[in-house]
Amino acid sequence: MDHVGGVAGVFRGRQVLAVVGPHWPDPPAGRASVVAAAGRLGLHEIGPGWAYAVGGLRVTVIGPYEPLHGTNSDPNNNSLVLRAEIKGETVLLPGDAETEEQDELLRYLGAGALRADVLKVAHGNVRSAPMTGKVRAGIYTRISDDRLGEALGVARQERDDRELAARLGWDVARVFTDNDVSASSGRRRPAYEAMIEAIKAGEIDAVVVWDVDRLTRRPAELEVFIDLAERHGLQLASVGGDIDLATPQGRLTARIKGSVARHEAEQLARRIRAKVGELASTGAIANGGPRPFGFHRVYSGEGPRRKILRDELDPLEAPIVREAARRVLAGDSMGSVIRWLRDSDVRTSTGRTWSQQALRIMLRSGRIAGLREHQGRVVGPAVWPGIITAEEHQQLRAVLDAKTRAPGSRVRMHYLTGFVYCSDCADKGVKMRPCPQAGKLKYKCSTDVGGCNGRVIVLDDLRELIDAYMVARLNDPETLRELAEREAADDGRAGELVDEIEAAERRLKLLKPALEDGDEDELPEVLATVRALRKRIKAARVELGEVTSRPDITTLDLPEMAKRWADLDLDKKQHLLALFVDRIVIGPARRGLARFDPDRVDVIPARRGANGDDDRDTV
Repeated sequence: MDHVGGVAGVFRGRQVLAVVGPHWPDPPAGRASVVAAAGRLGLHEIGPGWAYAVGGLRVTVIGPYEPLHGTNSDPNNNSLVLRAEIKGETVLLPGDAETEEQDELLRYLGAGALRADVLKVAHGNVRSAPMTGKVRAGIYTRISDDRLGEALGVARQERDDRELAARLGWDVARVFTDNDVSASSGRRRPAYEAMIEAIKAGEIDAVVVWDVDRLTRRPAELEVFIDLAERHGLQLASVGGDIDLATPQGRLTARIKGSVARHEAEQLARRIRAKVGELASTGAIANGGPRPFGFHRVYSGEGPRRKILRDELDPLEAPIVREAARRVLAGDSMGSVIRWLRDSDVRTSTGRTWSQQALRIMLRSGRIAGLREHQGRVVGPAVWPGIITAEEHQQLRAVLDAKTRAPGSRVRMHYLTGFVYCSDCADKGVKMRPCPQAGKLKYKCSTDVGGCNGRVIVLDDLRELIDAYMVARLNDPETLRELAEREAADDGRAGELVDEIEAAERRLKLLKPALEDGDEDELPEVLATVRALRKRIKAARVELGEVTSRPDITTLDLPEMAKRWADLDLDKKQHLLALFVDRIVIGPARRGLARFDPDRVDVIPARRGANGDDDRDTV
């Protein structure tokens, strides 16, 4: 009307109670003419959210959302955009908004907020976006389990969704697919996230799904989607029945379906846990996870979710597992086994470099002994073959548990550490510790641990002396004979301990039903029995670790004993030293003697010495 009769024509013959306009000041002349025509009423600046109602008409300002600068026509692109409602019908009044302001409103409000029954088209000099009248729909498809990777389930959903969109007269703008992705696990769903961003950007006006549970099975996530739909005027269509998220009844329906989907997901999880427990009890393979090292895995189908048929021993990796187990049982340190694996260019089944944690997990596992584990416990024999024996498995677990260091404990870098005492402080149990002094590493009776600070000896000199002592002892055939007899006795004891552990674990398994479903009056007695059994298992494992982690002395080659001793790793030397030596006592240095004095060193034999001699040896 302002282009017919000018500003004056707007007021002519009408009762005007107020004059409102945008914050935009341009063009100055046009604004001045409006202010002049308003007279005493004045010009009230308004913006998005302002509303006015009279009779059955309600008018709401929805734009401009923020001032626009540098457009094709800043005055046009900052004109008020109104939404009018009357008798259930909506009218969109875009004023002189051109494509820049239209795009801005789409970005902020979404297409749903701009949808109306009637659109007042701007005059011919205003550039407008083409009005197709079509709803731009996004199809979302999802399936939780696609082991074969063929995407047949999502393809069927998309076909049905496209048919529904065609019946509704909607254009399919994009398809978002999450194949082999659960909606209840909390894991990321890339396609779902991309769809949410497209909704926020105003790229789609509606979403088509096969059913609400394809969107989500989590009520909290559904609430986020409902809030997003309300803010952007999003329409939702489902093959299982349309849901109008713009109405309270529609939102209630969506929430009910979402709650039902959540219940179904929880029931499915319960059934899966029960099935996993059933598979474990029969020793069957759990269908998931990376291929275990030492085994060749036979599959049915293709893709990451293919079905596992069986595990067979890998001809290349299984011998490596046996050798690693043999080395640990022979007393080698985990670090030395790791170095051997790395020097041999052996990698894990996933192609990574071996770490101590990965090696420990593999060697402690019942899998390599052909045993099935469930929730960290062996539950029985497995359907796959073992690489090592069940007895070796028990020995390995005992040795590895004994090797576990307490948090904050120190790692020994010298095999004599822990055996060296000062003659003045030995009765107090104070051990000399290695520390640098005058450019050399020395054992010192430090005040930090309650020592006298008056006794020092060069570490390398002491080590060479004890090396010679140990080689001499190991070269004694009588010593080796008595050690071999002790090892034979230890082997018998190891078998007894394994039998004791297995019997206790069988009793624990029998007591499990009583713990879960037993009589309340009997429960204290059952708990006491379980605690006693676990205490017995722990003590047996500790003893088994001590017995089985001793190095096999009888395999050492006497003619090359000095070389073999030098090649032994730290752990083996410490074990051997403990067989012969209880402690090494360092006496005071003689005045004026600058060289190393072996007469200062007294070796106290171990209480179970190989030759039964409990007298002190002076080296």
